[in-house]
Formats: sequence, C-alpha cells, structure tokens
Amino acid sequence: LCRAEEEGVLRLSIARREAPALVIGGVGYEALDETGAAEIGYWLAEPEWGQGFASEAAMAVRDHAFRHCDFDRLIARYRTDNPASGRVLAKLGFTVTGTTTCGSIAAGDNPATTVELTRGSWRSRREA
Repeated sequence: LCRAEEEGVLRLSIARREAPALVIGGVGYEALDETGAAEIGYWLAEPEWGQGFASEAAMAVRDHAFRHCDFDRLIARYRTDNPASGRVLAKLGFTVTGTTTCGSIAAGDNPATTVELTRGSWRSRREA
C-alpha cells in the first residue's frame, strides 16, 4: 500500500487486497551500521493474527532484502512471550542466536529472542 525507501531502509504498510486503504500492519528492514546486516521487523493488528499476513509480508521483505541489497544477513528479534512471531521467523528460515530485550512505548522493556538468516542459508532454502 505505502512504501518509504531510502538507502538501506524499506518500510511497507500491510493491507488486505479487498480493503487497500485500511492499514492492518507494517513490515520492513533497516541496515545496521557497516555490519553487512539489516534488521527486519513487522507488526500486525491483533484482529488479523493467525491469517498468514505477517508470514507473507515478511517473506516478501526478506526476499527483497537479499535480491536487491548487499546484506550478508538479516536479523530480527521477537518478544519471548510471543511464540507466534517466532514461528513466523522460523518458517522464513531464521535461527535463534540469543536473547536480549526489546522495548515498546505500550509494553515497556520485555525479554526477547534474537534470530538470524544468512544470505547463504536463504539461497540454500531457495535451491532445495
């Protein structure tokens, strides 16, 4: 629906095909300083959970990042109390690398799991 792109940054809005003016989520990536990596992230309105929107949107952004950018790897983090988000990332090929915290205005700081997908792993999954 809406796209804002600058060097190493992509931000997209998620909407249903039948209601393209109604934003139900967001997805994107942002390059990390000189590490060859970008962080991917997404959010989805709670009534839309469990319908595959996050997986579809994150998959498209993952593929865009590796096809059109020079990133060696993508990283992400998800709140540990949100295993559904972890399943989305696992489905996309991300593997767990550790733990951290992530903060939000609404929920404050929370324990989070960090994950990573390398370009090589992405390529291998596509060729399988």
